[in-house]
Amino acid sequence: MGSSGSGGERSGAENPVPGPTSTSRAASLLRSPATPPSALTPDPPGALPEDTFGARLDAAINARGLALERVCERLRGAGIALSPSTLSLWRHGRSRPRRNEAMRAVAELENVLRTPRGYLLDTLVRSLPAHHWSARTETEDPVQRVRAEMGLDEGDTVQRLLVHHRVDIDPQHRPIGVRIRRVLRSTRETVSRLGVTSHGSEGVPLELVPGHGSRVGRQRSWPERGLLFTELLLDVPIAPGRIGALDYTVRPLERPAPSDDLEGGYIVHTEFPVSTIVLECRFPVGALPASAASIVRSREATARSSAEHPVDVGRDGIAAVVAHGIDEGSVRLGWTWGAA
Repeated sequence: MGSSGSGGERSGAENPVPGPTSTSRAASLLRSPATPPSALTPDPPGALPEDTFGARLDAAINARGLALERVCERLRGAGIALSPSTLSLWRHGRSRPRRNEAMRAVAELENVLRTPRGYLLDTLVRSLPAHHWSARTETEDPVQRVRAEMGLDEGDTVQRLLVHHRVDIDPQHRPIGVRIRRVLRSTRETVSRLGVTSHGSEGVPLELVPGHGSRVGRQRSWPERGLLFTELLLDVPIAPGRIGALDYTVRPLERPAPSDDLEGGYIVHTEFPVSTIVLECRFPVGALPASAASIVRSREATARSSAEHPVDVGRDGIAAVVAHGIDEGSVRLGWTWGAA
């Protein structure tokens, strides 16, 4: 299991053990509370083109027959401030939505203009560079859509000073919880919320328990994939140039079956620069692994990317890796249990 946040960090235990499938905690995607139920049913008058974002937006506005001022007025009713001039730039392809609130505005535009769901957002998700999103798989990551609709593409609006993952392993070789601490600096705008993606064993639902500095907002769960997305609301928003910290724990709601694998590991990926990553695994004192090793990969330091380094497992059961200046890459801690 693992967790990720700020649009660029993700992590997880390797070789997850499948558990019983549970879908009871899967939640529907939450729309803006100000959106009337009638607006959720698309009713576009006539066919809309499959084209660029600007062309789609222009066609949707024309199809609805609304003036730009009227569109912006309806957005304000949903708590979204967008000027007619900005909407005009989007419409004619002179600029594109990229910031948190801009992406949320696009999700609400689909309601106001009564387009099919995803008609506007999908073009943005597909056209943004890969590092804007947490997905790096051959299949579509459902987190992409949720992050976009919640307006949680933090991108480079935060500087990641420290990411610390503490993974607890039980005597049956199972990760039973991950405690995560994040220290962030806001770069250009006040940060009041963050998106966190948590990964675990397939079929095992997860829960996120906030600690210091935050509380849970909206959530979306995919238990069959061991996936949970959480909007964390910061108790004290981080003003530009200021530093903030928060802690939270991710744990399975059901214990996965014991693992018989002789090897295990945990990996933290980042798609944005992180000043320092600390990956700490805690093993039971009476069930230490036979050996452990780390691999640190960073796009700007390819020379060290292929080297595996042994890691000492202390008598207290703690093994840790500290990596500095990770641009786009990963920190992995792997271990071998040895023959039973």
